[in-house]
Amino acid sequence: MKSDVRWKQRFDNFLKAYTDFFEAIQLTKARELSKLERQGLVTSTDFGLSQETIQNIQSVFF
Repeated sequence: MKSDVRWKQRFDNFLKAYTDFFEAIQLTKARELSKLERQGLVTSTDFGLSQETIQNIQSVFF
């Protein structure tokens, strides 16, 4: 039963990271990001969009 909850939590985290990443990309189209903003973009999406997280989510369905 716990595994059912874990994949939902992973997927929610993935969606949050993807949404944040997408918003940041839209911002880069509107203006140039500062060095600190670029570093924050990479750091903030590193966990949620990691290959391991995506594989864990996919393992539930395949």
